Amino acid sequence: MKKLLPLLFILLAAPGAQAQNPVTYPTYKEIVTHFFSRYMLTEGVSGPATVFEKRPTGWWVRLQDELYTEVAYYQLWKSEDGSYPPVDLLPAKGTRANQSAVDVLLNDTYRNAYYALEPYYGYTGWTEDVIRTFGNRNDLTDTLLYGLGNACSLYASDLLTNNSGLSDPEKMFRPDERTGLISAAELAVYREYRHKAIELLEQLSRRNPDFQTLVGPIRLKYWNEVVVAFWDVWEYYGEEEARKELKPDLYNAFYLDLAANQLESCPKNAILFSAGDTDTFPLLYMQVQKGFRPDVRLVNMNLYQIPHYANALRRPFFGAEPLPFGMSPEETADPRFEYVLLENSEEPLAVTDIPGHLEARYPAAYRHNFRFTFPSSSFSYNDHLTLKAGAGYLLRNDLLFLNLLRVNKEQRPVCFTLSHSDYMQAGDNMSITGLVLQLQYDKRYYYEAKDAEAVYDLLMKRLRTSPGIRLQASETRLVFPYTFGFMYLARTLADKGDKVRTEQLLDRYFSLFGEVLPASDPWNLYLVELYYRADAFAKGNALAARMVPGLEYSADRMDQATLTNLRELMEKYKQPAIIAKDRK
Repeated sequence: MKKLLPLLFILLAAPGAQAQNPVTYPTYKEIVTHFFSRYMLTEGVSGPATVFEKRPTGWWVRLQDELYTEVAYYQLWKSEDGSYPPVDLLPAKGTRANQSAVDVLLNDTYRNAYYALEPYYGYTGWTEDVIRTFGNRNDLTDTLLYGLGNACSLYASDLLTNNSGLSDPEKMFRPDERTGLISAAELAVYREYRHKAIELLEQLSRRNPDFQTLVGPIRLKYWNEVVVAFWDVWEYYGEEEARKELKPDLYNAFYLDLAANQLESCPKNAILFSAGDTDTFPLLYMQVQKGFRPDVRLVNMNLYQIPHYANALRRPFFGAEPLPFGMSPEETADPRFEYVLLENSEEPLAVTDIPGHLEARYPAAYRHNFRFTFPSSSFSYNDHLTLKAGAGYLLRNDLLFLNLLRVNKEQRPVCFTLSHSDYMQAGDNMSITGLVLQLQYDKRYYYEAKDAEAVYDLLMKRLRTSPGIRLQASETRLVFPYTFGFMYLARTLADKGDKVRTEQLLDRYFSLFGEVLPASDPWNLYLVELYYRADAFAKGNALAARMVPGLEYSADRMDQATLTNLRELMEKYKQPAIIAKDRK
């Protein structure tokens, strides 16, 4: 029988933890650069598969092959004295010999952030080490307080699933095979860690509201953490207990408005696919806590890859109908469907042929496992809609989605938040419905509004907006759904020759967000042209003039390209030059 370790057990296992002082570790970038600039990788070792471990004893490196099998393990830096012990590898042939591996590792934003924000990271058991070392301390810096809260959060998540890739299999819960639910005792342990995470993140959000995390300001991380607790308890235990996790005053008016507007953009009983935290958790909160548009079934496409999450969607959810499935629970959980290999054929495979094909084809051997294969990387729904894989394989969530299309038969509308604006290269078949996109089956829409009147009514009359929007710099990207929705409806109206309403729509957008986004935002280039197409040249020129100062002296290549395009656009519409031709 596996042991359930309460939080108190870990804390009591750290005598003298309060007396420990954090050591200044070399940064992740410094340790990666140190290793690859000094040592040559042995044959069979994959540079991008190299794992660096930030442990209480210092930095370690785990060398692996392409199958992620360990080849060697070395300590690179000792926390006890700050020394770099020698490694039993040949010296590198030049400081840039392993540059491609360095680039891959250092360009991983997620990994970089975790090494920077966590005192320890990169190995199974790191969350326990952080809790044991820092859990009893009351003198933590903001970064250490966040690191402790995040470690408690991920410890709780790792009890349920190995989504992090670092869960301890001996400590993971094993839900009932029939119901998929955990026991009351397991729920209590999960809550202990999750609630501690919520407590610490809320504490930091009060202490330093400007503290930034991977998802944005600390307040957003705290709000989302509460909804994560709600969702996990719903998925793994049940509705009644899940409701107890929610709090009445989560999220500010901007997030609540955005979530409501995204839900209201969906047709009745729609299935809405999201991608990240911010287009998932506030929407769930609006549906359950506020009772707003509970008919929309929200599916996080990234989590859809996890069998337990996917199978939980077979249950109704606070007024939303179960998700259609074309695969059984057993097939959904089959490890052979984690990814399906694709052959490069120009002939699309009909979506309706997927089940028979999976039964008929013999699985191909790949990386010591057996995988199913499809003869094509494209999948036709009808003469107008063909979906294409972006790589040589389909992930489980892609396969589930294709089967959903097959059995749904256009009965329930299928929509996407804008983070999935070209999912499986189907962007041409999507139409704007407000702040989300709807998959269409009758022709290619290229994001234009299929029902322009309904979308115009939503954006001009029914949009939920709160005055005095104040966003931190990291939050301005969240205005993009509004930008996209207004821009593509304006394009639809301009294509129809409706200049009056094109201008009205653009005016409405800038009245709401003109003071929120920087004037140099590259999307404003398209809005300048839409003003020109509406014969509102004075407004287009005024917007262009506001863009120039932020672009003109920027060294950023994108800014310079935007400046060049803006000048060419003004020349095309024969507008007075405001940008010198020698500016590039």
